[in-house]
Amino acid sequence: MKEETDTYTVGWNFNIKYGGKGYAYESAVALLNHLFWKDARRIYAYVADDNPGSYRLCERLGMRKEGHFLEFISFAN
Repeated sequence: MKEETDTYTVGWNFNIKYGGKGYAYESAVALLNHLFWKDARRIYAYVADDNPGSYRLCERLGMRKEGHFLEFISFAN
């Protein structure tokens, strides 16, 4: 999702059956490369505390942790 002129937020949701095979990393690298070639200057992702796989993926992609929400509220429906 494009936010500002050159800032994007990314996210992913993969089927757990295919975890640990490198698909998430491979597809995320392709996405980030595409965005940077397009016009991105900044790309960020929100990662839930209870999702260590997503946090590790962000680290492998070279992303850094910039903050931590003390409280997170999600509304369904």
